[in-house]
Parts: sequence; C-alpha cells; structure tokens
Amino acid sequence: RNENFAQVANRLGRWYNVDIKIEDKELLNYAFRATFTDESLEEVLKLMKHTAPFTFEELERTITTNNEYERKIVLISLDEKRLEAFN
Repeated sequence: RNENFAQVANRLGRWYNVDIKIEDKELLNYAFRATFTDESLEEVLKLMKHTAPFTFEELERTITTNNEYERKIVLISLDEKRLEAFN
C-alpha cells in the first residue's frame, strides 16, 4: 500500500503481537508495497530486507514480576554496509 516504514512496523506489530522499534530515522523514508498472508514475521522481515538497507534482531522475551512474559521486541537498524546499494 506504499506505506512508510513506521506504518509497516505498526501494522506488523499488531499482526504478530510484537513491539517493533526502528532505531534509525533514515529508515522512515523507505516505503513498502506488499501483501503477505501466511508468512512468519522473520520471513516478512527477510523479504523486506531486499528493498531496504536494514537488519533486524529479535530480543528474548523477559518475564515480568507477575511471572508473565512481555511482548517480544524486534529492533530494526540501518545496515550501513548495504546503504550504498540502495542510493
């Protein structure tokens, strides 16, 4: 739908019940247009990496004081090594 990275991260966060944190503001300039149906979050992010210079890391879930798991956090950062290929 030609959505920017912040919109896509928000949508994926709701769909997969994770918190997606974009660490580099430069990534917000990238727009995406895609349709996914049964792909896992990791598959979606790997496919998106073909159209934007980023890396991602899924952090381990932590347990709160109430013995409940917090939502998984996915960190998205600019991949400086691949940046030139996208300019």
